[in-house]
Amino acid sequence: MTILVATVSLQFRPFANSVYISGHLKGNPTDTSLHITELSVFVKSDKKVLAKAFVNYKGDFELTFSTDKKKSFDFYCYGTSVDTFLMASVRTFDNDNPEMTFLIPNIYSTNKSGEIICPKCKKGDKTCKISYSEQICIVGDTSYSTMINGKRKIGHNYLQIAKYSCDRDEINF
Repeated sequence: MTILVATVSLQFRPFANSVYISGHLKGNPTDTSLHITELSVFVKSDKKVLAKAFVNYKGDFELTFSTDKKKSFDFYCYGTSVDTFLMASVRTFDNDNPEMTFLIPNIYSTNKSGEIICPKCKKGDKTCKISYSEQICIVGDTSYSTMINGKRKIGHNYLQIAKYSCDRDEINF
């Protein structure tokens, strides 16, 4: 009986394949209009939130989550008057205790056609610029398209951190 209990308990590893992230949010030196305060981050995989944390006044946070059978890990940020936006999408980690730094707002990449590349799908054919200047138009039970002249219209009640949207992944970044 004692041998069976010892064998079973040795096979149970609650923290197997976990990653412990020491993260940092930093202001983008090319866009200093935003201050990093009262923000939170979360990591998502397969449409499920794996972990979330508050960002301290220095821009630091810590996340711990399991990496078992996950294809990618999407790091999001949100806060008071800040719409949820994707900071990065990661497929693998170099070790189980990485230190990660994210710039707010993001630095965007373009493809050969000049389209902004989505950080999740790594494509640019379904991305569009976000415009915060006009409210989304809803009249009665009819809502009108938020895409006008190639720009996604989002209400102006948010800080303007996300600059682009991807229709394929239904994310702002």
